[in-house]
Amino acid sequence: MKKLFSKLFMVGALGGLTLLASCGGDDDEPTPAGPSIVVTTTPAAVDGVISMTTDDELIISVNASTPGGFNTATLSGAVTVTETRTTLGIDAGATSADFSFDPIVFNNAGTATITVTVIDDIIVDGASQTTSETLTIEVTEAAIPINSYTAVLLGAQGNAEKGFYNASEGIRYSYAEARDASTVTASPVDFAYYWGNTNKSTIAAIDNGGLNDVYTSVGLAIDGVFGTKNATRFLGLDLTAAEFDAIEDEEALLDAASFEVSGTGSVTGLAVGDVFAFKLDADRGGLFGLVKISTINDTNGTGTITIEVKVEQGS
Repeated sequence: MKKLFSKLFMVGALGGLTLLASCGGDDDEPTPAGPSIVVTTTPAAVDGVISMTTDDELIISVNASTPGGFNTATLSGAVTVTETRTTLGIDAGATSADFSFDPIVFNNAGTATITVTVIDDIIVDGASQTTSETLTIEVTEAAIPINSYTAVLLGAQGNAEKGFYNASEGIRYSYAEARDASTVTASPVDFAYYWGNTNKSTIAAIDNGGLNDVYTSVGLAIDGVFGTKNATRFLGLDLTAAEFDAIEDEEALLDAASFEVSGTGSVTGLAVGDVFAFKLDADRGGLFGLVKISTINDTNGTGTITIEVKVEQGS
């Protein structure tokens, strides 16, 4: 009987210990969850990469849920920004928030990373609870625009239509206007159109002897009359009219048009669809450009030519 009582006592004691152990766990609180964030961007990421140019703005927007109350949001890496509950206009104690950082512009091409971090008010083991997401941005140089001028009608030496041209600004001049604008210090006139018995339809620089000879023959001399005669230079190209039409930015234009200063002072025997390059005089910025011949209505120096021009904008 004594043995039976002893066994029952031991079983009871063990059960009591188990109960005490389970009751003692009620004092251990689970670690509070940190903030959760959803980050969206404009432009949007594709396969985890945001692609943009140096002209674009990057907008980072965040939806944050913060169990302990919203505290701070930061950007770090390529850009450093700290936004607090106050600066973002979020009420104290708010456990969720939607906000956007100020637009970001990258001035240089390359790969950049930005880490978005949200901090809430819960302190665990002496530190705030945080959640982060890192963005990868590929930045390319923005396309540099060019000046394009269409349907530029130039008259030959025996036509009343203006035949002298400022290629960078798209301005036509009559002989008298070109003469008066060409002072001893500078001139805005880059080239002119004429028709010659040998050269036929021709675009020529103002310092070109053939241009002077033709205009002198009709009593409109250039040598000794124009104070400045710009030395525009030309280069024939193996470029189609369709390829000319497709050029929309500076990089494409320079790939097609750039050449050394060994170009000639005129392009002769022009036909519809021809494309050629030019380089302006150094005093005119040395800009590169292209010309396409659209129409020719001339057989004897009393007609016209219509051209299209694409040229660097310059600084």
